[in-house]
Amino acid sequence: MDMTEEVDYYAHEPISRPKLVTLLNTFIVETSAFVNRFADSCESSLQDMSVRITNLSNELGILESKLESVKDIQASQPKPVQQAQTAPAQPQAAGSIPPPSGTDPVPAPVEPEIDPAVAAAEQARLEEEARQAAEEEALMEEFGSFIRPLQLRVPPQAVRAQMEGLGFPPETVDKVIAVGTRGL
Repeated sequence: MDMTEEVDYYAHEPISRPKLVTLLNTFIVETSAFVNRFADSCESSLQDMSVRITNLSNELGILESKLESVKDIQASQPKPVQQAQTAPAQPQAAGSIPPPSGTDPVPAPVEPEIDPAVAAAEQARLEEEARQAAEEEALMEEFGSFIRPLQLRVPPQAVRAQMEGLGFPPETVDKVIAVGTRGL
């Protein structure tokens, strides 16, 4: 058949209606299934990218904080102290007696008597501090990788996001952040 030759459409029989409806329905079903698979694929790819971007953002925040803490540490380190020149000794006034060497001019402190109630309260406080120290040590062993960045002044929000992303319960996250930020 030549491209320039015209086709007489009236000479051919039309497609029957049931066959035409079946073809159209099949086309619509297969096209919509393709579009749905494509949309699901795009959505899962976008979800993966969103998770990656969130993780990178959290890691970037942690790294920036670590970098800032290193700058803070370097800025807070004392400069090397040069040897100060010793001043010449002051001449003693005539008639003054130099202090005897080897004796301590400060009297020994006198220890006051301690009230038993105060001693019991102090003992309870010391026991509570020891219990807290043991709890902090246990947390440090288990969650040291989260507590150390907090001690280096990494924002607690970044550590919280990382821990929640790993599925830790909120109570544990709060304890770790409290221990890591104590004393800062």
